Amino acid sequence: MTLRLRLLAAPAIGVAARPRRVNADVAGWPAVRGPGPECALAASAAGLADPPVDAELCDWDLGRWTGLDLDVLAAQEPQLVSAWLDDETFDGHGGESLAVLIERTRGWLDSTAARHSGRLLAVAPVAVARAAVCVTAGTAPQAFWRMDVEPLAVVEVTVRGDRRALRWSAS
Repeated sequence: MTLRLRLLAAPAIGVAARPRRVNADVAGWPAVRGPGPECALAASAAGLADPPVDAELCDWDLGRWTGLDLDVLAAQEPQLVSAWLDDETFDGHGGESLAVLIERTRGWLDSTAARHSGRLLAVAPVAVARAAVCVTAGTAPQAFWRMDVEPLAVVEVTVRGDRRALRWSAS
């Protein structure tokens, strides 16, 4: 079985994304979305009529840092932010470590590929899309910090058995 999965990266609430209609070329594709309001808004931008919520597509739990600006955090807690960026197991903010986010995303990709074949659009937070790229490319967790996924970007993952591949298309 082959799964062709398109991940639409939902911007965090308050993050400016160019106002535009998303052209994910997914007319007629079944779809799911993360539970957050950012995923609902991105789904609407893609022209989707309220796709079912998949709780596993929730945003990265950053504990007490949720919603805070990274520059402000770096000024207030420089050692903790440095540890967070250097150590994928760091969870000093009280939420998920990067390693846990990546493993959660790996589990979601595996279970989704086991349940679905054909095409699927998943509207997910940017952090989940970045984690999916790490999982699919087989990179070290630190690669997460070295990629930018623009809000409303589409990342395609193809899953065939235990093999995964990334695909980028021109928009």
